[in-house]
Amino acid sequence: MVKKLAGYFSLSLCSFVLFTAVFHTAVNAQAIELPLLPSPTPKPQSVIPTPTTFFTVTIPSQSIIITTPTPTPQEENINEQQTQTETSSQTDKIVKIPSPTSIPTSVPIAIPTAIPQPTATPEPLPDVAAPVELEPFFAKYAGEYSVDANLLKRIARCETGFNSQSDTGTYAGMYQFLASTWSSIRGRMGMDQSPDLRKNAEESIRTAAFMIANGQKSAWPNCH
Repeated sequence: MVKKLAGYFSLSLCSFVLFTAVFHTAVNAQAIELPLLPSPTPKPQSVIPTPTTFFTVTIPSQSIIITTPTPTPQEENINEQQTQTETSSQTDKIVKIPSPTSIPTSVPIAIPTAIPQPTATPEPLPDVAAPVELEPFFAKYAGEYSVDANLLKRIARCETGFNSQSDTGTYAGMYQFLASTWSSIRGRMGMDQSPDLRKNAEESIRTAAFMIANGQKSAWPNCH
C-alpha cells in the first residue's frame, strides 16, 4: 500500500513538473511571437467634488508687541539723504502754475450826492392900501411895536373893511374887540379901558399892534 502511494505521489509530481515546464514554454513563445499591443488609455473618471467642511476655531486674543529697531546714526544719515533726494526729484517734477489775478469781491458804487433843492423864497405880500387918513396911524404904531404894518392893515380890512364904527352888539370897532378883551388888553397897556374907545380908529390900531407884538395874532385866525 505504501508503495502504491509512493508511486502515485511520484507520478503526480512528475506530471506537475511537466505541466509547469510546458506552461512556461508556451507563455514565453507567445511573448516572443505576439507584437506588443499599446496599453489602453484609462478613461478619465468624473471627479466628484468633496464637500467642504468648515470648522470654527477660537483663538485666544493675545497682545503682540512689535519691536521697531532703532536706526543707527549712519542709517539715519542715509535715510535723510534718500529722503532729500526723493524730495528734490519730486520738486523738479512740480510745474508752477501762476495763480489767477484776484478779483475784488466788492465793487465800489458811486452814489450820487443828493442835489440840494433851492428853498423857495416866499414872495412878499403886496402892500395893503388903507384910507389916507388912517395911513399915519398904521405907520406910527407898526414902528412903535415893531410889527408889520401890512399885517395890521390886512386884519382891519378883513374884519370890517377899515370901518372903525362897526358894532355887532358884541364886537365893536375896526378890529371887532369884545368888551372884556378890550378892558384886559388896555389894562396891560396901562391905557384907558373904556369899551367906547373900541370905535376910536387910532386907539384900536394901537391896541391891535400891542397884541400882535405880544404873540396874540391868533385873536384873528381868519384874517392874516
